[in-house]
Amino acid sequence: MGLIKFKHESHKFSLTFFRKIIVLFAILFFICLVIFFNHLTLEQAAIGNEVKIPVYKTAKIGSQLINVELVTTSAAMYQGLSNRPNLCPDCGMLFDFKNSYNLEFVMRDMLFPLDIIFIKEHRIIKIAANLPPEGQNPKIIYSSDGLADQVLELNANYTSKSGIKVGDEVLVQP
Repeated sequence: MGLIKFKHESHKFSLTFFRKIIVLFAILFFICLVIFFNHLTLEQAAIGNEVKIPVYKTAKIGSQLINVELVTTSAAMYQGLSNRPNLCPDCGMLFDFKNSYNLEFVMRDMLFPLDIIFIKEHRIIKIAANLPPEGQNPKIIYSSDGLADQVLELNANYTSKSGIKVGDEVLVQP
């Protein structure tokens, strides 16, 4: 009888141990789910806060055709071309502000020099050429010196090599 009782208690111990393991795995599974869904929520929040798929268009200045990445959100405008290794020879980034403002740009975290073209109502009002890259705390501010509604960033010296000048019309495909 003592032997049977011992096996029965051993069996109880195994069931109790097994239940504890199941509870432990259930808790770990729940924690993993919480982490996973929290991560999804953060990604969805980032998407809801202006992270969008880039839109590419063609800009024409005189006879020059430039492939431009259109930037319209504040998050994308803040990022700009920062930390990108380069820009293709006939490419640029077009910042479209929808309204006119006195605009100021810096070369924060840039890895290559740029030309910055300030545009108002499809006309170039100012060109800041061959601007050197700066680090995380840029010191130089490049201003439109008047109201502008778009800014086009191009590789350094593109404007001089292409004959682009103040007063030129900038047409962007619809």
